[in-house]
Amino acid sequence: MKPHFCILLLFSIFTYSQNRRSGIVLVEADKSPMEFVGIYNGTEHTMTNADGRFLFSSTSDSITIYRPGYDKRSTSFQKVSDTIYLQKSVLELNEVTVTNEKTLWQKVKDSIKSNYALYPYKEKFLLRGVLRYNGEITRIQDIQGKLKRKTLLYT
Repeated sequence: MKPHFCILLLFSIFTYSQNRRSGIVLVEADKSPMEFVGIYNGTEHTMTNADGRFLFSSTSDSITIYRPGYDKRSTSFQKVSDTIYLQKSVLELNEVTVTNEKTLWQKVKDSIKSNYALYPYKEKFLLRGVLRYNGEITRIQDIQGKLKRKTLLYT
């Protein structure tokens, strides 16, 4: 029974295979090598070096090649060639309108002169005091007058 176990163990070691792929990733437009391109699947991950070269080993058959700003490629090990070309992804933006409208901070700065007095001024005031006893109003006192101020914002 032991020889059968050894044969089974050797057979399982040989049947366990890893997919292994090496290659280079280039920009499709000018054929220059791409650094920091992620090559990954669900379990393993690697990146290209400064020359655009990589070595990727995995037990899974899937492979994804991606770098921000470029189209993502998802494929299998059998379909990947030694040289991979990535295209730049084109992002179309909505229409932009340029105006010379003031920003919020510019509007606040312009409104300081009209909303806050920065020069001496006079103002009228009225104070009303109400005295209540057991919920009933017993006395109402009004005080009014004029007040001279140098500025509203003190510096």
